[in-house]
Amino acid sequence: MTTARAALLRGQLAYFAGDHGRALSELSLSLSEIRRLGLIGPQAPPLRSLCTTAVTAERWDLAESTAREFVRLVTDTGEIAALPYGYHALTAVALARGDLGGASQHVAHGLAAIRRTRSAVTLDDTLLAAARVATAHGRSQAASRLYAARDHRRERLGLADPAPVARHVDREVRRLRSAGHAPPTDAPSDRDDLLDVAEAAIAPAP
Repeated sequence: MTTARAALLRGQLAYFAGDHGRALSELSLSLSEIRRLGLIGPQAPPLRSLCTTAVTAERWDLAESTAREFVRLVTDTGEIAALPYGYHALTAVALARGDLGGASQHVAHGLAAIRRTRSAVTLDDTLLAAARVATAHGRSQAASRLYAARDHRRERLGLADPAPVARHVDREVRRLRSAGHAPPTDAPSDRDDLLDVAEAAIAPAP
């Protein structure tokens, strides 16, 4: 496992440094080594990092295949709380392909997993996915509220986004501000309230 762990670490560092080609290569090496050893559960970390990196690099086919494999794997191993990571990547793929219905469905699955497990580990990623879908629905105020709620939550917890995510969030918030949708001051902080807001933001138009 030493080779796999080292490749995973190098891949994650390359991702944070913006070297997506190197990241994909190292993460693929990590996954291949784990599979060579016949291990199942340990495939989840490199798969999750692979689909995240593929989304950032806009390698949509790779993002979709690795995200779907990740969802299958964590479902089979009972790691239900991790499911939204895969759904977040699948949301990005669906939006890139213009499949708004599919994107909404993926976010809904992620929200349902959070409600089921009562885990907040994947909440920030899922709020980000919901904000992207809300924007695609033309619900700019709802998107602004989700970005604000996510930002307040992360600030309260002392969390910082990886550079690729931070750039996306900053770009989207600035775009919303320029369109007259300033972040609200009454953004919810309770987990269930956040889930309710996200579900309303991605709901199909009546």
